[in-house]
Amino acid sequence: MTERAKLRFESTFTNALNHTNFAPPATQIDNTSTFGVLSAAQTSENAGNRTGQVALRIDF
Repeated sequence: MTERAKLRFESTFTNALNHTNFAPPATQIDNTSTFGVLSAAQTSENAGNRTGQVALRIDF
């Protein structure tokens, strides 16, 4: 804007292409049929869905 004031634009996006993000695999080694298997998608609380954030900042 001027020498003393600066305008800054920032953006952060998670899963912008909306691909499936899987939850961590099962870790119980006593059940060998499910150990290490990716069986469920992450929930929206764990950034499973598409999210975005934009910010405009003025420094003076």
